Amino acid sequence: MSNPFFDLQQRLADLLRANAYFADLSAEAVLTEKVGDIDAKIVNDLLPLGFGVAIKTAKGDGQSSLGFVTSRETIVVALINNPTLFPGKNVLDGLGAAMDAIVGKPVFAATQIRRENDCWQFSGHSRRDDAPPDLHVHELYVSAHIKLSGSPLTVNP
Repeated sequence: MSNPFFDLQQRLADLLRANAYFADLSAEAVLTEKVGDIDAKIVNDLLPLGFGVAIKTAKGDGQSSLGFVTSRETIVVALINNPTLFPGKNVLDGLGAAMDAIVGKPVFAATQIRRENDCWQFSGHSRRDDAPPDLHVHELYVSAHIKLSGSPLTVNP
């Protein structure tokens, strides 16, 4: 059984990897919460690489009516760079590339775009000022509208 929240994160990872700016990154450099303890994976696997992306679900705003449960999911795409270890990339170039790779693309590969809710939408971005001095972290916030129904939850693209 597929988990719709992991599916959303994986879709973002796939969209990023299809973009030339991120295409050369290893699997350890593009993380989703499916890895389990993503915070430990960031510290142990991603940070030593010097540049990477961590994809996390931030929140969902749900509604239910007529037997359907829908949610507007906000996902954080965190771009992390240690310029001393990896001077070839930076978070602001990565931010632009991530926006190009994600915004306006279908939420799921099989989705036909018929209306605004069928594609990824830009919600905002911000610099993480609480990052250690040797790290540059910038977060891109994107949102997707999904239908959840049944038990267990399933995605209806």
